[in-house]
Amino acid sequence: MSRIQELQERATKAEQLAKNMLDALTIERLLAFASECRAQISTLTLEAETRAMSRNLHGALTIR
Repeated sequence: MSRIQELQERATKAEQLAKNMLDALTIERLLAFASECRAQISTLTLEAETRAMSRNLHGALTIR
């Protein structure tokens, strides 16, 4: 399982748990955790896209 998949599963699970909670503080913490996971997903996705673009650019500029 990739790190992104793991983070997606954690975020989804935290959001599902929050729906069944009554305690406001627990709900807040679960949703904050889910938000942090989704922010990490965005960062990892952006980094992967940047690396791919860099490789493509490098390949296009390489003299053959």
